[in-house]
Amino acid sequence: MKLRFYQKKENRERKLRRLQSQDPDRESEDLSEESKDGINRSDSEDSDQSPEQKSKNIGLQRRRNMNLDSVTSITDVLLGTGEDDVPDWSELAFSDKIRLFDIFNIAMIISSLLILIGSVWISVGGIGVYRTGEWIIGFGTFLLWISLPKNYENVKCYNIINNTMINSSSILTKSMIGMFPLLIGVGFFGYCIFISNSWFTNLTFSFQTMNAILYANEVFTIMHSIHQTSWLLSQVFVYAVLILLIIVLQNVWLIIIGDGYIKSKYFHKNNWVKAGDTTLFNENEDKEDPLECFVEHDKHAERSTRALVKMLKADKEFLLTEYYASRGIKYNPHIYDVSKHEKSPEEICRLFEAQMNTVVEEYDKVAKSIENDIALSNEESKKEKEILIGKLTCVVEALEYKMEKINKN
Repeated sequence: MKLRFYQKKENRERKLRRLQSQDPDRESEDLSEESKDGINRSDSEDSDQSPEQKSKNIGLQRRRNMNLDSVTSITDVLLGTGEDDVPDWSELAFSDKIRLFDIFNIAMIISSLLILIGSVWISVGGIGVYRTGEWIIGFGTFLLWISLPKNYENVKCYNIINNTMINSSSILTKSMIGMFPLLIGVGFFGYCIFISNSWFTNLTFSFQTMNAILYANEVFTIMHSIHQTSWLLSQVFVYAVLILLIIVLQNVWLIIIGDGYIKSKYFHKNNWVKAGDTTLFNENEDKEDPLECFVEHDKHAERSTRALVKMLKADKEFLLTEYYASRGIKYNPHIYDVSKHEKSPEEICRLFEAQMNTVVEEYDKVAKSIENDIALSNEESKKEKEILIGKLTCVVEALEYKMEKINKN
């Protein structure tokens, strides 16, 4: 069964502009021929036609209105290997463009330049510039050493820490940004209550004390010190801070980092720009894995699945028209005209609509559930996503089988 893959209107316009820039004369001829075909089609629709031809024209018109550009198979839709699926540079967001440049390589280049500048600075300058040159060399050496673990990604046994940090850095940074207001609020609260204590003399000391409590450092000393100011307030303050910062935030961070480790264990890196590149490295053999698109490109998988669900919903009426046309029936959502059939129009329409609605409703329900699962499963393992895609494929195959059975009956 062929499913219709709806391309964006701007993709089609970009094709026309590209062809026009290559051969303007040929493009103008193609456009003129297309316009003539459109006129001929509109004239043929106005003329008297058989019910089968009219239903096909209705389907073609509906597909033209929905910007249908090409027809691809189910595998093409699931893997997103359409012709215009690879984005152009102009279509990429700034955050996506940044991902094309490896920050570790940039850091190594900057570190080499800083070490070179610092060495020349010390060699040319006098004794007074030694300190500045040492600062430059020290910062360059720092960047160089923290960039070296990037090379561990090529060695399977030693890339755990680096990959875990990369996979969990984004969500961990967001959680830390959400944590800062809580830490600042608790710091101000302690500063206002225990300002006479040495641990909360000013805001700087207050925030340092909160960080010490956050990492369970000097908890007994801090609690014993502020206990002299107010016994009740010190008890409430310390236990509230311990519950909020250690029991809640520390465990959230541990879960995020553990999630990053699971991601680095099951997920493989590949070129995210090439959506059709589905090659997955296997220790035993090299083969194409159709699930790699969903393992590596979560957003792309979500978009492909939504497009799949949208296509079936949009084509429900078109499938009805084609089915009725194949049996010489003029389809109308409200009025049915049946010819050359032993059964009455009401029986045929009621029977077919009951079967068709059952198929479509069953597909919509399961596909919608799978679509939501994929949209929410950015951190799930490959095996779980394989189950989701297997379910969706089974639903599509079941739809094909039921449609063939309906057509035979």
